[in-house]
Amino acid sequence: MRNTIAYSILKYSHSKFLGEELNLGILFVFPELEIVEFYSPKSLNRLNKTYPDISEKLIRSYLASFKQSSKNLSKSLKLYKHDLNQLIY
Repeated sequence: MRNTIAYSILKYSHSKFLGEELNLGILFVFPELEIVEFYSPKSLNRLNKTYPDISEKLIRSYLASFKQSSKNLSKSLKLYKHDLNQLIY
């Protein structure tokens, strides 16, 4: 049996002009298992050292929100089974 997996990477973009981005998390979708999982690093040291002027508290609240949203999406994944792009983007 083949299982499908879809993923999307969450990136922090400090400057669109310069194209600067750091990966902050990854969203995995397992449609057959009806599971959505979001993973992010426990430490934001890499981001803080690169961009000392960012609000770590704000970034952490966003990451926590994504984590909670992924749990909620797992509960309603059946609605999106046929269109993963609608779920991920």
